Amino acid sequence: MSVEKFSVSLDPQLGQALRAAAQADNTNISAWLAIAIRQKLRHAALGAALDEILAEQGWTRDELLAEVPAARQTKRSA
Repeated sequence: MSVEKFSVSLDPQLGQALRAAAQADNTNISAWLAIAIRQKLRHAALGAALDEILAEQGWTRDELLAEVPAARQTKRSA
């Protein structure tokens, strides 16, 4: 497997949190960051897909989010 190496600068507190998180997950920093990056990229792709679907329906994210509390309240009342 080929890898691409990066040099990353982090705030000391963030670096400490990264080391602790990797250790807690019983993995190394590179593997932990790779997982986090994949999750962030997936999140961005899902957000773009949601925006596309909402646009097709004539909605925005803000409009959808405004409906969420109303939908929860309706569900509780039923």
